[in-house]
Amino acid sequence: MKTRALALVLAVGCLAAAACEEPRPTFADPGAPFHSLVASDRVISSLNAAEVHVLCDELAKANDQFLLDAIVEETSCRDRGHLYGADPPVAGTDPKAACEAEYRDCKAEKAASPPDWYCPLPSPACNASVNELSACLNALAAAFPVAACVSVPDCDGVLPTAPPNRDVLPDACVAFNRDCPVAGLDQGFLCAGRDFAP
Repeated sequence: MKTRALALVLAVGCLAAAACEEPRPTFADPGAPFHSLVASDRVISSLNAAEVHVLCDELAKANDQFLLDAIVEETSCRDRGHLYGADPPVAGTDPKAACEAEYRDCKAEKAASPPDWYCPLPSPACNASVNELSACLNALAAAFPVAACVSVPDCDGVLPTAPPNRDVLPDACVAFNRDCPVAGLDQGFLCAGRDFAP
């Protein structure tokens, strides 16, 4: 009888505590460009070794394709293109054609190289779900496309205009950073500190 009474007290206490907690917002994951093979409801801190391996590979590719590493790569390849365009290796070559050829070579080299990104997992401090991570990364990709965050003109001399709300972190990332304060996983402003066309 005492055991049942204690269980009832604990259950009522837990319900009361839950009722006092602020509900955590949920964000629909648009599903592109980032998608994980790890179940979306899995909490990142509780992933097993196989799941960590899968998620780390996916995050490395995301960084290479549409996050910070992609912006650095695009900037670097545009710089290389302009260097060759300003002083073509073959006399008489059209500067724009030399720029475009070197840009394409640079992108091909980068595509052939494995992603160079350190994965901070496993991490007991990351209490976000895989769905929260996906929603954040996909919101970043939508808000800050790579081409819009590059501060070097293309071979036509066109500098991107600033994306709207470039200083506003998507709500999904605010929630993710709160639940996963882990360096290397927390997400910031992809276009921060970049020059844009007026």
